[in-house]
Amino acid sequence: MIRLIFFALVLSLLACQPSNKPADDSAADDFETFYQKFHSDSAYQMEHIVFPLPGLPAEVDSTTLKAGAFKWQKENWKLHKDLGDNPEFKQEFVALTDDIIIERLSHKRMENVGITRRFSKIGGEWHLIYYAGLNYFE
Repeated sequence: MIRLIFFALVLSLLACQPSNKPADDSAADDFETFYQKFHSDSAYQMEHIVFPLPGLPAEVDSTTLKAGAFKWQKENWKLHKDLGDNPEFKQEFVALTDDIIIERLSHKRMENVGITRRFSKIGGEWHLIYYAGLNYFE
């Protein structure tokens, strides 16, 4: 739990740092193209996930959280759909670097409940590198 709180603190500090780099529209377009294809093409989605995928199951219990070693497996992966257009949800993207983007999708009425995904550019292509299912945020 302490590691999770520490990571959340470091992540929030990094997200609040001002960027001196100009916005790169081609990088944004590149990620947007990937993001759309990731949600519309199931084979593409499976090819762009780093399995076993670190993360947390939905409604994680304290034992799993404390162990800190949960991994999603290819065999039981449920395909993700894009929920960004759903008016009940709020979608936020934070670019930590040019090659790492964090997505947080939360319910508008309960903003402390949602999912977190991390994407990274590996070998010139975007991949899902972390997924925490529906849980309460700290």
